[in-house]
Amino acid sequence: AMNRTPPSKILKRVKHLSGRISTYEGPKTDCIWTILAKPGSRVFVAIPYLNLACGKEYVEVQDGLPGAGNYGKLCSGIGLTYQSSSNALSIKYSRTAGHSASSFDIYYYGDS
Repeated sequence: AMNRTPPSKILKRVKHLSGRISTYEGPKTDCIWTILAKPGSRVFVAIPYLNLACGKEYVEVQDGLPGAGNYGKLCSGIGLTYQSSSNALSIKYSRTAGHSASSFDIYYYGDS
């Protein structure tokens, strides 16, 4: 059997109508959360305060499933809000290996 390198990604599908995504502290360098609302609904995301180590880690809000067009790589900001154009929105957190994750809170909700 071949030794397979596990992917450095964690995919979490979130189906609750609202919630919070917090600091990812696991061993992987990339983590993607996908928020899936009901068909025909939109997903709203709010980042009240973001203060990451720019150049070493970032958050990316993607309009749809993972790999969709994004609103840029964010490492700092206040009162950031985003709205999906479909019923899916993905949030990616990425850091360079060896850099410990900074804390962050991202809130989301789907319209009912």
